[in-house]
Amino acid sequence: MPTIVPIVDQSRGWRYWYYDEIYTTPLGVGRYVPNVNDAVWSWELGLQRVTAVNYLTGESTLVSHTFTNNNGGVLAIDALLGSGPGSVSESFRVYVNTTVSPPTMAVDRRLHIYGSDASYVKIFKGTDTGPSGHVVSAMFSGVTLLSENIPLETVVTPGVGVLAVKTVQVGWSIEALLEGEVVTCVTYSAGGAVLCVTRLLVSLSNSIHTTDTSRRYILGIELISPFLSLTNNRLLEYPGNVLVQSDSMLGRVRYSDATHVDLPIDGTRMAVHGMEAYTATVLNQELPIVLVYTLLPNEYSYIASAPQPARFIAEPYTVTTLESLGAYDVKLFVVPRWVTAPVPKWTLDYYLYSLDRDVVIDATAFVQYSPVSPVFNGSLVNAPQTLTVAVNLNLLSPSYSLYRFVQSFTVNLKSSGSTGNAANYWQIEYTPNHFYGSGVWAVTSVDANPIYRRLDISMGLVDVADWLAEIYSPIEPLIYSHTEYLPPTPTHVVVRLGAVWSRELTVNDALLLITGITVPVLQGDTVRLEWIHRSSNGDAQLGLSSMTVKL
Repeated sequence: MPTIVPIVDQSRGWRYWYYDEIYTTPLGVGRYVPNVNDAVWSWELGLQRVTAVNYLTGESTLVSHTFTNNNGGVLAIDALLGSGPGSVSESFRVYVNTTVSPPTMAVDRRLHIYGSDASYVKIFKGTDTGPSGHVVSAMFSGVTLLSENIPLETVVTPGVGVLAVKTVQVGWSIEALLEGEVVTCVTYSAGGAVLCVTRLLVSLSNSIHTTDTSRRYILGIELISPFLSLTNNRLLEYPGNVLVQSDSMLGRVRYSDATHVDLPIDGTRMAVHGMEAYTATVLNQELPIVLVYTLLPNEYSYIASAPQPARFIAEPYTVTTLESLGAYDVKLFVVPRWVTAPVPKWTLDYYLYSLDRDVVIDATAFVQYSPVSPVFNGSLVNAPQTLTVAVNLNLLSPSYSLYRFVQSFTVNLKSSGSTGNAANYWQIEYTPNHFYGSGVWAVTSVDANPIYRRLDISMGLVDVADWLAEIYSPIEPLIYSHTEYLPPTPTHVVVRLGAVWSRELTVNDALLLITGITVPVLQGDTVRLEWIHRSSNGDAQLGLSSMTVKL
């Protein structure tokens, strides 16, 4: 194909060109280089104006031109209620539907706003756009007023690409407007500069036929279960140790024509996400779950996600465990422990507490992984591991009958125990999104007598309440839900290192340096803190925390 040589004539007068006559590239079609202010017509893009010309390369800059007078428009005193003779702007409408609250407001889509810096509009009642002007435009989220600014969206021309041509999104009006009333639409840049002022006429769309008034829409979904709370329809209450899979849950889809359809929770159209991490064993433990309905291609809803084809509706719920006869109220407290042989890695120890608060049992040797649970990987760093473990309580103590206790939790290893400058070593979630372990460590040093060690478990805190809020409350000790809103506050703590050394302290003394430790204390060792509430009735064993030692 021959290379086109552009024809340049800066002395020619004003011209009206067809687009294919204009020089674009050496491999293009046109050969004439227009001059500034020449007009160019395209059947696809309409009328354009030449705003700049590079006479060295022959390239010209074209900007779409409209005969709409965006800086003037119709005035209140001469507004035409018809779209007959007159300028195009006199036929622009803003369609207001006053049958809903708040009224919706849709600006005529023929009103195009030009410029890539145009960002949003405000619509004023009447023609006063000054400080005393009354803005009626609004954007809502539900019933919450977000802004009086209605955003613009780009008009995309197929086959051409995105141009700096925009139109006004559908918004709302803060008050009902009258048919034929004049409003003023002011366009602003993102920085608040006024770019365009246009007068519009209000047209009530209340009686205009919608796209399909007979079409039914999904109004919402809900969970149907015999375990729904009588006082909270978003809460599932399971008795302790019930087999959750035996619950005959259904999902209900409610439509705009007052009908509904009940569907099984089979993971196809209706699913419950989060139940796989729940076992009805730990008393009062709460877990967030989500009911999800996937729409069919011919179903519609204003609350569904977008875009197609994977449209869905989601509703949050919570599941909890209640006390029941014949079930034991116990909990396993998890202790990550760093070992160096045969290979350096983390391992998990388990200590069983009961709501009787009478004993602490090392259950590590008797804990098994559930068949549906992965096995703990002590070398996997920065990857949450959700584990489900089980223990036969009758193997731990003759006071328990044959009872298999199951518990789920998530552990996230952050660093190796041998890393002395680590900010975090591990993190545990007994309940999803309730974290324990971040920034929790003990510091060891040589005592005044160098044959001994000393230990600081204060974490740099000087207030006991702050310290307990960081190291005791996040382990979520068991509570009597009928009489206790919060777990009892510890009065004492037993500090343990390994299997042989321990010391009992009051919680106030625990913030002081622990001196005279007669066993070696190394980087990565584990400190166990057994919490006790002492009263005239004796000692109540509340729970167990752990810390990793840093040199």
